[in-house]
Formats: sequence, structure tokens, C-alpha cells
Amino acid sequence: PNIIALDGFRPLPGFDHHPCATWAPDSRWVAFVGNGDVWVADTDTGAIRRLPGLRPTDLEWRPGTDELAIAGDIGPDRGAETSSTPVTIYSASTGGLRRLGSVRAALLTWSPDGSTLAYQGGENDTSELRLVDADGANDRLLTDTGGANHGVGPVWSPTGERIAYQR
Repeated sequence: PNIIALDGFRPLPGFDHHPCATWAPDSRWVAFVGNGDVWVADTDTGAIRRLPGLRPTDLEWRPGTDELAIAGDIGPDRGAETSSTPVTIYSASTGGLRRLGSVRAALLTWSPDGSTLAYQGGENDTSELRLVDADGANDRLLTDTGGANHGVGPVWSPTGERIAYQR
């Protein structure tokens, strides 16, 4: 086993104290949320990078890359509304952060080939399921979901032909 100490990790008030991690496609990096920050751990070296002040609702690694999409704001405690925020892309290789065009989301998922991001908003803008190209261009409506999202956000099928979502 490779044990990485999470010194200083703590949840925001009212949230689960166990981090739910997501693996990068190359299995080197793992990302999770704690203290309202995004924590990115290098499983080869044990180094941890912290991206402060994001309080994201969703994290998703872009297939075939070391890019992590970060979306939403869970608020400072369990009673806060989930908010849409500009989607931020973090590159584990460069450490750089960039915005994905003008996209604002709370829930997101990459297509299996990494070319398209499907997303939904938070607060009162959950009724649309939208698609945007990986470079932030060609933002388009896929469907009106008919109401608020419940639970998890959209999820691509392994073939990329379908997207499942809850409403």
C-alpha cells in the first residue's frame, strides 16, 4: 500500500468527513475535496497540492489527459445552496488553472473521448443539460431536463452515445 497522509484535512460543517476521491486516467493523480479546497495527490511521490477556496460540487478528470474539471460551490456549510461557478480546468502536469470559456456549472461529466463536457447548473438553473467542446467553444443545449436535478449529475455511457441524468 501507498499511504498518503492527509494532514490538515477536515470537512466543511455538516459534510461527511471521508473524502470521495476521483482517479486521473493515468492512475497517478487522485483528487478530492476537503476544507473547501480541491486536494490533488500524486500517488507516485505522495505530494499533495491544494487548490484553495473552490468548495466544488463536482470534479471530473478529462479522459486521456491530466486535466481536472472543477465546478460548483457547495457553500460554507450543509445548509447553503449549491451554486454554479465558472468551470475551472486544472492541469496536474503544469499546475495551471484556466476557465472553460464562459461555462458555469455545478455538475459535469466528460465524454469518454474527452472531446465534450456535459453539464448542469445549480440553484435555479438545473433544468438544462448542456454540452460544450473541450476548448470551451460550441456551448449548446442538449435538452431541458424538466426540473431540478436530484443526487448526481449527468453521466456519459462508456460508448459516448448516451447520457444518463436524474430529474
